[in-house]
Amino acid sequence: MKKSAWILAWLLAVPAAFSQFIIADHTRIDIDQIPVTAVQAAKEQLHIGYGYTSHGSQITGGMSGLVDFMNAKGYAHDLFAYDQDGAGGSLHLTSGDGYGDGQLDHDAGYYPNWVEETRSFLGVPNAQGRGTAHPEFNVIMWAWCGQLSGYSTADVYNQYLNDMNQLEQDYPGVTFVYMTGHADGSGLTGDLHRNNQTIRNYCIQNGKVLFDFYDIECYDPDGNYFGDRHVDDACNYDGGNWAQEWQNAHAVDVDWFYCDAAHTEPVNGNMKAYAVWWLWARLAGWAGAEPDPTPPSTPAGLHADAVSETQVDLSWNPSTDAESGVARYRIFRDGGFLASTSAVSYSDLTCIPGETYEYRVSAVNGAGTESDRSAPVTATLPSDDQPPSTPEGLAANPVSSTQIDLSWDPSTDNSSVSGYRVYRDGAFEAVTSETEYADTGLSPMTGYEYRVSAVDAAGNESGLSDPASATTLDPNLTPETVRLENTDEVDDTFIFADDPSSNFGGEQYFGDIDRFLIRFNLPAGLNGKRILSADLGFYVWNQSDFHSDEFLDIFTLSRSWSEYEATWLNASDGVPWISPGGDADLYAPIARISHLPDAADWDHTFYPAADITSLVQGWVDGETPNHGLLVMNSGSTGIGFKASEYGEGSRPFLEIEYTDKTIPGSVESRPGESFRLAGNWPNPFNPGTFIRFELDAAADVEIRVFDLRGREVQTLRAGRLGRGEHRVHFSADGLVSGVYLYSVQAGGQKRLGKMLLAR
Repeated sequence: MKKSAWILAWLLAVPAAFSQFIIADHTRIDIDQIPVTAVQAAKEQLHIGYGYTSHGSQITGGMSGLVDFMNAKGYAHDLFAYDQDGAGGSLHLTSGDGYGDGQLDHDAGYYPNWVEETRSFLGVPNAQGRGTAHPEFNVIMWAWCGQLSGYSTADVYNQYLNDMNQLEQDYPGVTFVYMTGHADGSGLTGDLHRNNQTIRNYCIQNGKVLFDFYDIECYDPDGNYFGDRHVDDACNYDGGNWAQEWQNAHAVDVDWFYCDAAHTEPVNGNMKAYAVWWLWARLAGWAGAEPDPTPPSTPAGLHADAVSETQVDLSWNPSTDAESGVARYRIFRDGGFLASTSAVSYSDLTCIPGETYEYRVSAVNGAGTESDRSAPVTATLPSDDQPPSTPEGLAANPVSSTQIDLSWDPSTDNSSVSGYRVYRDGAFEAVTSETEYADTGLSPMTGYEYRVSAVDAAGNESGLSDPASATTLDPNLTPETVRLENTDEVDDTFIFADDPSSNFGGEQYFGDIDRFLIRFNLPAGLNGKRILSADLGFYVWNQSDFHSDEFLDIFTLSRSWSEYEATWLNASDGVPWISPGGDADLYAPIARISHLPDAADWDHTFYPAADITSLVQGWVDGETPNHGLLVMNSGSTGIGFKASEYGEGSRPFLEIEYTDKTIPGSVESRPGESFRLAGNWPNPFNPGTFIRFELDAAADVEIRVFDLRGREVQTLRAGRLGRGEHRVHFSADGLVSGVYLYSVQAGGQKRLGKMLLAR
């Protein structure tokens, strides 16, 4: 028999129409209920075409992350794998992503273009009710973007339901999966809720197959309902974010897993992956889990062991359930729900030293029926006498004549850091739980010295940080602000290693950046000004495939380039980069932005701005040529940027605050002192940096550089300098990477600074 003939004969065994409706929703997310044989049947029988938007990719993103998660749970290796071609025994699911990639892409207007794209993909109907172009495909599913939020009821019928019904008539051998639209925060009275209910009712009344995308977003995995609280696709509701709350209360890689879930939180992608596999199993002939009202046996042998000041390890004997098996265990602490797990052990990492806790455990079977709770056990945590680490990286920034803003790096602790104590001029000033503090009500043009300590939950206090000093501004000076973001103020282009000869200077955005070049054309009015702050912001419209400890690095470019000519290979026509991808010192980033695991925080929003104040001051002063910046993505986490060609409010920007007169920016001074130290720039540096200071009168100056062990490595200048600003160059040739200290002594006074050599 020819291959095409046996494929068609095989597919005839797969039902394409159902007398009873099938709905995959939040009640179908217990993946442990699905028999392995049903998963295997789906992989053998189904050939799925899926057209989706970035919202619809939550399903495939969840399916991708599910594979390793289920492998780790002890299922057959790659049991839940899928592939565009169905290779290697995977589920055959081919897709288009809504942006022109793949045959089911509907990039030109979304709905109703999907109708013609479906017909084009399938081809002319054949005698078996499938399409001649792809006769093997027996399931077609499409996801919405935001169209349903603006549809009338008539639109739902005229631009969706009627078309779906016609497709079913024309291709009776194909199952068409209906779908509701994603939540938009409009609540129970919004158009979206009404339209989704119209689709749901139609499917129930006419025996259709529905993936209820919206319903899943309205519930957390424990069944708590948020649909009446203006929930949106990111899982935000009018009291918080249900997905983040649930994830924080449950163990990652035990109760949930990270996945590429655009616009939302990982657990939402998890639930959609569970539900869609339930759907695939049903389409392959599985009847679904039978009701099982008999609970599992009550867990016995619960044991609690306090293994540290903040951790209790629990273990218990497995429960049994003859009908539908034990799916998971629920853990309770002091009477309240703590977490759930499929294992027979759990580590509670949220304990407080010296506290005593009571634990119980219940078992839940494959049908969701829960047992009684186990007999209680208690655990007492040892006391904590270990202080947190001393805070580092303290910085003081004067923002007005009466305010100095402080920031520092987080401390660590064997328990947890509960807060920080701020000291001004040696006296306790305030306590805060954040790693920043705004000190207000200060005197104008006055210098202050700060230190910070960390405190844990047991009251242990760390040592004091290194000091940081600053002087409040002159009240007679009014800082001004300029924000550069328009296309005549910004040159930018994407460049890609796998497309080395193409220019993308006119593109508005890409799904994932490789490298991004950007140059801000500073107005002439900044010449001679003191730059108080310079914040660089990028608009992220998509984060995918998150991996921890990855980041974006920002470097200064050392060669001029052309926006509409630059490629991976050339800076401009006829001028190649010395190093393809942009001439820059890739060992000395001027700023770094870490990727965060919460996709909702990095989707259709700006990054927290990167501080490039020192660099912009160098541009303004003419110390550094302004060839712009190179933004480089690190690792596997995908990030999509908007470029300056995009609409207002979503473009890269550089916001600069400046003043007309010289004001010490990060200055160590006191009334009556004879000089001010403005730090070194650039910092980090390689191989050289300028140490900057200002003398109120001529003075003998000595600058010495030390390593962290206090050994002097260089004396930079010993002589008399006149009144005014001075910049002394320090070259680190022959020195290894690391932190170095320097002292500037003038007029009988000494100031200290710290700098980082990054080879």
